[in-house]
Amino acid sequence: MMIYYKIEPLTQGYRLSIWEPAPRNRNRVEPFYFKLNFTTKTLLEAMKILNLIPGKKIDERRLKAMKPSA
Repeated sequence: MMIYYKIEPLTQGYRLSIWEPAPRNRNRVEPFYFKLNFTTKTLLEAMKILNLIPGKKIDERRLKAMKPSA
């Protein structure tokens, strides 16, 4: 299972988004099986939550860097 995540700074705290990608089809309007969003006070708290999720995790920024440019 491949899990993607993104940590964004907010005005106060951070938003952690975690999801498992999935192909779109007639029955799936969003490109993921599930998506979790957490708001935390600190980056450390966001990382602790992320570490509770099993599976290999890829930072969304790394995913974008790996995609070939057109």
